Amino acid sequence: YDSINSALFTTSGAVVAADGAGFLQRWKLSDGAFLGRRRIYDYHASFFPMPGGKLLTTTGTFQILDPVTLTTVRQLAPYAHGAVGGVTADESRVVLRDGREAALWDLAAGKEVKRWSPHGNFYTDGATISPDGKHILTGGTDGILKIWSPALTERQAIRGDGPVKKILALADGTAVFRTGSVFIRIDLPSGRERWRSDSQHSTRDEFLFSRDQRRLITTDGEGIVFLDMATGKRVARLPVADWRAGSVLALSPNGKQVMTTHDRMMLIWDIGWVK
Repeated sequence: YDSINSALFTTSGAVVAADGAGFLQRWKLSDGAFLGRRRIYDYHASFFPMPGGKLLTTTGTFQILDPVTLTTVRQLAPYAHGAVGGVTADESRVVLRDGREAALWDLAAGKEVKRWSPHGNFYTDGATISPDGKHILTGGTDGILKIWSPALTERQAIRGDGPVKKILALADGTAVFRTGSVFIRIDLPSGRERWRSDSQHSTRDEFLFSRDQRRLITTDGEGIVFLDMATGKRVARLPVADWRAGSVLALSPNGKQVMTTHDRMMLIWDIGWVK
């Protein structure tokens, strides 16, 4: 297979991945046995894990997939421009990012609500929606994070330290975003900064949270990095060779394993020791 674009641990003890050749593939976690695959596009397949465990993809057809059988649960539209940035907890709304544009979709109706250019002529590299659907966030190559109302009225514009990439919103009314070489946690919708991490020059743009949301997990040139979600300070590092660190993609259901990817490899690491 080609490079890995998305990955997920399933609750049934398998790993699902989407690759650059357009395939979804499944392996048994315990021994790595191959369980099957499905081609959903000609190239660069990807998916977004939904809160309920299903997979949402805009690769080829805009559809919801079953991670166990890889079959289509529901086709939302023949095509949707953009990559999924975030889904509400009730799975009713989704935000996509697409070049200079972002789009808000109503999943229940299977319709695009609105498409707009949040950062003018600058590219929209990050986009998400809060779990309760009350806040939409976009980040651009202009180095600005914007907070929008559900009606897409701009509420706040926050200057970052560089291009704003990945953005994740939490159920507690805060969000974390990567900008330049730092991570910043803010309150919603005020945009008040809770903390700004020390410079993390070599960290990748991808990150996720531990199951208890006490740790931010990312990777850099030296290993897997863990930041304290209360302070933004680094609390642990799992040293690994540079070429094996890759980008962090998924966390196991019990929170004790994390998956990283580098080129055509997926690596699974034990992080149960991290406090």
